[in-house]
Amino acid sequence: LYRDPVYVKFQKIVFDLVLGDKALHRLAADAYRSFLRAYARYPVAIRTIFNLKVLHIGHVADSFGLKEKPSMIGKSSTKEHFKRQ
Repeated sequence: LYRDPVYVKFQKIVFDLVLGDKALHRLAADAYRSFLRAYARYPVAIRTIFNLKVLHIGHVADSFGLKEKPSMIGKSSTKEHFKRQ
């Protein structure tokens, strides 16, 4: 899948869109963090199927259009924005 030229072209478009718009990047980073939090809280009965430890978080970050390392994505900027208001 990752070598398919259509996928590669589409992923480049998504990366460029997210990197080119600060607001969109902030939303993508917040969505990424929310996804990981939700994924980690699946019921115990299905955690053997949806195991966070075997999830490749770099690929998840790619799916949200985030190029930086997942550890560099940081705290929720939306939460900080609402604290300032």
